[in-house]
Amino acid sequence: MKSIFFEKIVNQLQNRSKLWFIVWISLFFVVPIFLIAVQVFINGINSGTILPDTSRLLFYTNTTNPSIPSLFLSNYTHIDWTHCLNNIEVYLILVVSIFIIETFWLFPTENDRIEDGFYRSLILFFIVFPFSISGVSLIIFNIIGGPEFAGFSGIVSAFLGYFGFLIYEGLFFLERYKIQQKNPQIAKILVV
Repeated sequence: MKSIFFEKIVNQLQNRSKLWFIVWISLFFVVPIFLIAVQVFINGINSGTILPDTSRLLFYTNTTNPSIPSLFLSNYTHIDWTHCLNNIEVYLILVVSIFIIETFWLFPTENDRIEDGFYRSLILFFIVFPFSISGVSLIIFNIIGGPEFAGFSGIVSAFLGYFGFLIYEGLFFLERYKIQQKNPQIAKILVV
């Protein structure tokens, strides 16, 4: 039984495109390195050692005077190192969990599962959501007060939502498989 399961995993991994492996390597290594590099850059701006003419308002969204670049970039900057490292830690835990579910639970059991849905989700998380996260933050910070905001927490929350969706999807597939074993006719109805 175990060898059949591992055979399915190997077959599924062989069916994955090169882009799939590149995306996962990027999620594991490039994103955390990028966040750390941005924090080093921000610390350089704050200390005056890097680009003294660069405005903090380019990276932190000022609630009274927001700009388009700051609405996007503020989701990749942090107030301090603790904030940055905490976000990276939670992000890595979620990405590892998503990778395990995607690779070892969902892909081996669902032969028709495609990669495009995951890629579209990543585009939403990293490119579209930063603007909507900043928009919501602007509304909240205008109500409760506060001069500026920043952080990767909103994107981490998007990954948390995706993780919850994968758990639901995996449980649905598991339940469908159990029903299919008991009564194949009912399982055909559930596929639709």
